[in-house]
Amino acid sequence: MASTPVQQAQILAALAAAPLDRIRLMKTLFLAWHRSRRPPDWPFVFQPYLYGPCAFEVYGALKDMQADGLIVQPPHPVSQWAPYHLTQAGRRSAPAAGDILGQGVHQMIRDISRWAGAQGFRSLLTAVYQEAPDFAVNSVAR
Repeated sequence: MASTPVQQAQILAALAAAPLDRIRLMKTLFLAWHRSRRPPDWPFVFQPYLYGPCAFEVYGALKDMQADGLIVQPPHPVSQWAPYHLTQAGRRSAPAAGDILGQGVHQMIRDISRWAGAQGFRSLLTAVYQEAPDFAVNSVAR
């Protein structure tokens, strides 16, 4: 299934604020959903998984966005640790994310993204688990 414009807008907003690897991006999108009072119409469906909240649709959206030339992930020995960056096309598309998401959600995602990008792996998971303990139940990293 192809990613939606809202899914791509959320990812563009996050990556415009800071390059993020998959786990930091996933936790950014989760915290935005959680802090928005977990609306049922959110474009990603989170579930408790091995490292806390996971929405498998994020992986498809990242793949679509790479294929569309909006983002790039430089080579890294461990691919899931490599941060995604906006391409020039992604940077041109990013400002429209605010129109798609609304300024409140857009700014929240950007703020969380900057915070998540500065966190170590353990401190990121600890903060997410403290804020949403119901998403730590299947974690292998508690």
